[in-house]
Amino acid sequence: MDKSIMQELDDITAKFMGEIDRVKESIGKGVPSGPFIPEIGQEYHYINRLGEAVYRYWDSTPNDRHNLAMGNCFRTEAEAIAYRDRNYAKQRIIRKMRELEAAEGVEAVDWSKKVQPKFYVAWNHNKDIAYLDSANRWQSSESYAFTTSETVAMWICDNMKDDIKLILGVES
Repeated sequence: MDKSIMQELDDITAKFMGEIDRVKESIGKGVPSGPFIPEIGQEYHYINRLGEAVYRYWDSTPNDRHNLAMGNCFRTEAEAIAYRDRNYAKQRIIRKMRELEAAEGVEAVDWSKKVQPKFYVAWNHNKDIAYLDSANRWQSSESYAFTTSETVAMWICDNMKDDIKLILGVES
């Protein structure tokens, strides 16, 4: 094989590996590793039923244990607010997706239908854009919305970029 072609392949491979390292470093950025499990008497922050970030001291009460079970225990107020805002963004996207589906008369996602198209929104970090992707045989482990309508998914891509970025942890 020609040396220039081999060099070009090496350069592409090095660039690709550098991109993989960059993505690995950005995964979980700003997110503490593992859940926060307070100890007796330790302050923790959570989102109350009104959507407010508040704090209390862990005493292993039913409320404390419920917050922990729901993933609603945080080291800082900022972490609690970020959690709330991500959940709000998810709900805005899901509500809008269902609203557009109803207006379009779209068939509901049915995972037992292997050939039914199922679309979701993802983020392309290289191009810094939301894009449409599809999956017929797998469900995301993340509680993210799928639709059978390409038109609905494209509307979400085009009109809800800030919420998509917030959910996926994409920095502006």
